[in-house]
Amino acid sequence: MNLIALGRVFRRSWWWVVLILLVALAAGWMATAATPKQYAADTRVMYSLDASGSIQSQLQAASLAAQRAAVDAELVPTDTILAPVIAELGDPDLTVETVAAGTTAAATSTVLVVTVTLDDADEAAAVANGIVKQLNVRAAADPIVLDPANPQAPTYTYTLTTLVPAVPPTSPASPSLVVNLLIALAVGIFAAAVFLGVLVSRDRRLYDLKRVREITDAPIVGTVAFTRGKKGVPVQRDIAALRASLLSRASGRATWLLTSAGNGIAAKRVGAPLAASFAVTGEETLLLSTESDGADASPGLTDYLAGAAKPAEIVETASVENLALVGAGTRTETSHDLFASTSTPSLLGSLTNGTGTVIITAPATDESADATTLARLGGRTLVVVTAGRTTDEDLARALESLSEAGADVAGVIWTTKA
Repeated sequence: MNLIALGRVFRRSWWWVVLILLVALAAGWMATAATPKQYAADTRVMYSLDASGSIQSQLQAASLAAQRAAVDAELVPTDTILAPVIAELGDPDLTVETVAAGTTAAATSTVLVVTVTLDDADEAAAVANGIVKQLNVRAAADPIVLDPANPQAPTYTYTLTTLVPAVPPTSPASPSLVVNLLIALAVGIFAAAVFLGVLVSRDRRLYDLKRVREITDAPIVGTVAFTRGKKGVPVQRDIAALRASLLSRASGRATWLLTSAGNGIAAKRVGAPLAASFAVTGEETLLLSTESDGADASPGLTDYLAGAAKPAEIVETASVENLALVGAGTRTETSHDLFASTSTPSLLGSLTNGTGTVIITAPATDESADATTLARLGGRTLVVVTAGRTTDEDLARALESLSEAGADVAGVIWTTKA
């Protein structure tokens, strides 16, 4: 998986990752709370055989004690030991099967460790101590002769010394909240990784010009970086470079139609500063927009094309010298049909007469038919593509729509965040 692509997706969807981890941790906590608590009581017993005499006899006694501890370790979880322990406790809820399932014993040399795990701390300790008591009873009833060949040899009995008696535990052995939370965290991380992997595989956004060039043969006429924030403005040197690039492609009077592909930066956010850049060079420039923000009710292009306004009523003088503005005007569901009217070319010709550079900004081709309709009227079309927002499908679809309309796609304007 491409780590750069993963980082991009993570920046956009980090809160989903946090939510997945929180849900996993909450599930771990709930599982811990819902699981019955189990308490483990431990006791340690040392086996010995008091065999005084030669060193050989003492070594033999130690070996026999270790063997006895090992044998008893296997005997502890059986009915032989547990049945009398349970009978002495007198708890009807305790059975040999349930106690045996939670009882373990392990011998290390002459030390036997017995662990009893039950849902009641007091009963766990009582059973563990009861087991030691039963082992003592069996040891006392099982004398041993170190030298069976000698009829006069003395007999001995095993001595079980309780090193650590079982006491009721104060905290449960299971479930462990820490362990469950760690498991839940691991599961959450895995789920988040799968989630991000799916997003990366489905991410069709354009992040570099290499992919743009794979989609279209149209040249990249300029790159415009916008300052970050909701009111980000284009970097002026990029606009100046874009103006120079367009001038190298068209000498004399020129008309440029700007439209955006998909849900990227609106064409007017590039077109407005571009028009101002032409104007400051002394070029008579007209910025004509069909993109309406709904806030301006002044007469505009649609009113002029519908015969409801005259040029003097729709052309506004901008604060920048040599720049004139024409807004979208009154928009209805059929406003774009005005652009297809047979009278529109001559009306636009009259409106732009005497202007050196005309820049027209139109909504994205997915949003409106303005761009494809206006593209039939001549001029050169530029497609605004936004890094990280425009998808390859958006660009391909926009190019296809413009091509079907007979547009002269002069290039792509690549926009980014500075």
